[in-house]
Amino acid sequence: MKAKVFKKKKLILCCAAIVLIIAVALCLLFSCGNHKASEIAPPSDSLSISRTPPKDGSLPDQYEGIDNIAYIIGRLAEREYYHSETLGQVEASVLFITAGQTIYGSKDYKNGILLTSSVSISNNAFAPSKAIQRFYGDGKVVVRGAATPSSEWTGSDVEWSTGEPSEILDEAQYQERYGLWADEFSDYVINEETVLEVTPIEKTEDGNYTFTASLDGEQSTYYYKHQMVTMGDLDDYPVFSSVKLTFTFGADWTIYSLGIKEEYTSRKGVDASCKGSSVITYSYEEADADVSDYEEYFIRYADAAATGAGDKELTAADYLTYGFASFLTDEVALDADVSIGGSALSVQILLDMRGLSFNSLKGRLGSLSFAYSENKIYLDYKDMQGYLNVSDILSLLGGSGGSQLDTDALMEDVMNSEIAKDGENVTLSCTLDLGSMQIPVRFGFTEREGEVSFGYIEADLEALGTDISVHAALAAEKPEISVPETAVDLYPYIESVKSLAEGRKYELGVSYKNEEMGLAVDGSVNVDAASGIAVSGDIAVTYGGLSIPVGFTYVGDTVYLSTYNIKVSATSEEIASAVEAILAAANAEQPEISGIEIDAGKIVAAIIGLNFDEVIEELRLTGEGLYLTVDLDGLLSGLLGSETELGSLSAKYELATNTFTVQAMGAEV
Repeated sequence: MKAKVFKKKKLILCCAAIVLIIAVALCLLFSCGNHKASEIAPPSDSLSISRTPPKDGSLPDQYEGIDNIAYIIGRLAEREYYHSETLGQVEASVLFITAGQTIYGSKDYKNGILLTSSVSISNNAFAPSKAIQRFYGDGKVVVRGAATPSSEWTGSDVEWSTGEPSEILDEAQYQERYGLWADEFSDYVINEETVLEVTPIEKTEDGNYTFTASLDGEQSTYYYKHQMVTMGDLDDYPVFSSVKLTFTFGADWTIYSLGIKEEYTSRKGVDASCKGSSVITYSYEEADADVSDYEEYFIRYADAAATGAGDKELTAADYLTYGFASFLTDEVALDADVSIGGSALSVQILLDMRGLSFNSLKGRLGSLSFAYSENKIYLDYKDMQGYLNVSDILSLLGGSGGSQLDTDALMEDVMNSEIAKDGENVTLSCTLDLGSMQIPVRFGFTEREGEVSFGYIEADLEALGTDISVHAALAAEKPEISVPETAVDLYPYIESVKSLAEGRKYELGVSYKNEEMGLAVDGSVNVDAASGIAVSGDIAVTYGGLSIPVGFTYVGDTVYLSTYNIKVSATSEEIASAVEAILAAANAEQPEISGIEIDAGKIVAAIIGLNFDEVIEELRLTGEGLYLTVDLDGLLSGLLGSETELGSLSAKYELATNTFTVQAMGAEV
């Protein structure tokens, strides 16, 4: 039983995972328009201020802030060699997802050779991890990427590709994609126009100087934004609200570190609030300035002609972004074909993601309607309209030791989908890992003349020994599916039944009456399953004018019976031997039970094939109880194909008393 409950829970988590992934993917990946960044105006003065530091013995605290910045930049430009390293963190928050990136960078200059490296490692599949190394030659830049996937990068330690460069760019091409040339002091434009405020200069404990400059978020970041769009695969240029640079430098204006704090909004599908902080440290030891990669690789391309950026191959994220774009502009109708053990079901689905929010998910399976809206799951069938709060569902799942969904890992599975192309048809294939359950999922798209459109979603899984497959595609017409205006909270019912089951002690009232036979049975049975099984009860059997009281107890593998003054007992083994002897005397064979095999697929197929609207005569939910009437003859005919005359089975559950009552064929329990 525990295994079945665990599998059912995994099936629920599986469905939740697929719905959640689609919802998050739509919100985080959606991009509108033609997916091209808007135009922004360049600053009036594109270069940072730079001056040769004074040689008259004056000190930094004798100058204004903008003058000290100019001298710092001028002092670095005088160097014949230097090395700098960057370490930074960026955190982006959007909807209920927080994506973080760690940034590593380096710049090496010696003997007129300038090399840089930029490594961005993301902790979330929706933010790309990238690594590039660049050589700055005579009017062009040679760019190469990593030779290994990001999972093998260790900080800034990256094995670089030894094949053809990914890009060879001229100055104009480089500026469009990456911004300022690397011989500039920083990625920002720093001059009298872009510096808004400089804090008073302070002296540090080790005799150096420090101050913080606040920059204009629009003009100073003009070139930097180009690099961010390229490195982050952003849909538009970021909008900066704050840029602060903290300079730490010596008496001769030699810079030792540059601290950077940024706040901005970036757009990759939706607007994300981002905060970044980094520190650039500088070394002026000649041994630290390592430009050996020039001789080992870049020298081969030093005189090569510019090739441009080349055509960008669409990634799995791109196909999801462009293919699902229409899902966020209108309510989308899907037809889902579900196969369970070879039996087919058709489900109609309405998904509302307008306004970049997971507004609602509604569906219909025959006469059964279900919906998610305002953090509630609704069920609507006949006269039963009920709901469960999502928080209550999560509480029920978590309270019994179930696994929790690792949404980051699941989304990474989707982002790393294998891409297969057949003409205009594109298929993304991935496997969602839910621990003990692996779920193959496929996304189908059509790519025609640069436009990508959604085709279908498919998934396969096995649950309770039965193969299940789902194929969902856009529907030709939008069905009418509504959320019940009045519904009863199902959580109190589930909690009461759960407490009843966990108590493992039950009292059963038994009643049967057949007037034609003059037979009646009344009594009570007590079951204690807390430790082992113990059953006891008293039953009065009335036949004609005779009433026979029977008491019985089963405990410790022994049965005790009493009627009037007669008391007997027997063990389970003795009763089995007696039954065998009776069957042998009657020349009857004992039925073989252990060899019976249950075909779950056939059972599922039979259940799916039932006409539930006819079999379920009544299903009604109120604030006081749940009432059910089932046509037993129709049920057995549908399941077994046999004709019977058993009538109806009626059952009710009363919430206030936490009791079940079942009536069938004249008996009541």
